[in-house]
Amino acid sequence: MVAGAPLSLLDVRDRLPELFYSRMHAWYNHSVEAAWAAAPVAVRWHLLHKEPVPGSLRKTFGERRNLLSDGERVPRSGEVADIFVLLALVTGQCLLPDVWVRCRDKSSSGFHIGVGGFGSDGFGVRNYWDGQRRGYLGLASPRRS
Repeated sequence: MVAGAPLSLLDVRDRLPELFYSRMHAWYNHSVEAAWAAAPVAVRWHLLHKEPVPGSLRKTFGERRNLLSDGERVPRSGEVADIFVLLALVTGQCLLPDVWVRCRDKSSSGFHIGVGGFGSDGFGVRNYWDGQRRGYLGLASPRRS
């Protein structure tokens, strides 16, 4: 469980650029992408799964959403970034090194944002076509408290 700070994905990346995959910075810096990337995280307690929702790999975005229980929601990319980057700073543990999770935000192309691949190159942010069925691409979801 992590307390959400009123920081956006861009705020976190700008404060800790060394933790983000540098080759992916350019595409979401553009003003057309700034709305979702600049939206601040809600100031409240956040509790996320450390891995993709079980069974969400190799499914389209719509199929993944059907895996959620009533009341569960797909978090924004900023929420996932805040929690995972903070965890890496505090514990040294980089979650999602080999997988990516889809978030609620959409890029200007209309596709949902994916975050993850948090390895030696840093935390990644990219958009994925919603129909992709990749073995490394799942769904992010908060844990029920």
